[in-house]
Parts: sequence; C-alpha cells; structure tokens
Amino acid sequence: MNIDIICDVIDNFGDAGVCLRLGRDLAINSNKVRIFCNNIESINKITTTKDHSLLSILKWPDNNDESYLAAEVVIQAFSVRLPQCMIEKVKHKKSLIINLEYLTAEKFAEDCHKLPSFSDGMESFFFFPGFSEKTGSVVIEDLLRNKIKNNKNNSSKNISVFSYDNKKLLILINKLNKIDPQFIFNIFEGKALDIFNELSKENLKSEEKTVYKDINIKTLKMVN
Repeated sequence: MNIDIICDVIDNFGDAGVCLRLGRDLAINSNKVRIFCNNIESINKITTTKDHSLLSILKWPDNNDESYLAAEVVIQAFSVRLPQCMIEKVKHKKSLIINLEYLTAEKFAEDCHKLPSFSDGMESFFFFPGFSEKTGSVVIEDLLRNKIKNNKNNSSKNISVFSYDNKKLLILINKLNKIDPQFIFNIFEGKALDIFNELSKENLKSEEKTVYKDINIKTLKMVN
C-alpha cells in the first residue's frame, strides 16, 4: 500500500520523531511510505542510512507544485493542515485520510479513536495511540523489545531527560538525585541540554560524561 505521512515540525524533534518511527514501522511491513516534512533539517537530524533506504523523505510541496500525486492513505500528523495543492490531489484520489493524534492515557482517547471528521471538504478519521485495546496502541520496534528484555537484570539507574524550555529542570534533577545519588541523568541534545547548560553554567556537548555537583550526567545525541 502507498502511504503518505504529512509532518509539520513545531519544535524539539517530537513531531518529526513520531512520524519517522511510524513511517519505519509501516515500511518494514511492506508498505511504500513517503514522509512529507516542512522542516527537512530537523527530521534528517534523527534519520539513519537505513531510513533513507526504507522511506522517501520529502519537503512539503508548495501551492505552485503540480507534481504531487496522492497516496492511497494520507496520514495527517497532529492536526496538520495540508497545502491547498495537496488537498485537491487527495480529493481527486479519494484517499483514506487519517488524523494521527498524540499518545495519551486519558479515557477520552477510547471514545474518540476512529471517529470521523470533516474539514476542507474531506472526510477523515481520528487515530489515537494509547494503552488500551480500544485505542490504536503504540509502535514498539523489535530492537527496543530486545533491549528491554536484555536490560531486565541491568542494575544501572538511568533517567532520560528530554524537555522543552523549563527553568525548573535543574531543580527537578537535584531533587531526583537526592532520592538516589546513583541515578545517571541522560540529557539529550536540543532544548534539554541547552537549558541544562544555561542553568548550570556548564558548556556540555553531546556524547560527554561529567559529574556536576555530585550529579552523574551523560549527554546524548538526539535519537529516534
């Protein structure tokens, strides 16, 4: 099946990351997947060589681009609004349109999952990822499953730090460290590392290790 995923990157890699992981999973399961992204730089930051062999990652067509041909399934990620040129092509193709929503554990997801919606003269259907059988569940790759299985007996105490611009980040890290000074705080590059450096007056780059005021810090590249 041919599938288009339309991604509007707002900030902090999250939108691109979800679309990329979904695209990978769909492509591995014998679908032909294109991801149209309005911020190629962000999504390329987290792609691998294998991704480019599995997927087509393309920039959004503008309204003067007539070359876009809609796929059988068009996934609009997180209430993205399509450019007018894409709307017309999707209507002509009569594609199945899916509105991919954010992962939530809220009860409303069960009621809203699969509900129809109408906009721009097109019918679409909500897809709510979630943790119950009445939602769309979550993508868990085989590699991640194996890591979880192999790390069951791992005694390391790791905390992943991924955040938006939050001036209280260092306060949180300090409080968690008081609970257990053996915690290792894995801080991802991007906003989390930027705000940590600002608050701590450090100048850490990705893939570094340090002890900051008795706090074990490890910085990581953005991954997906």
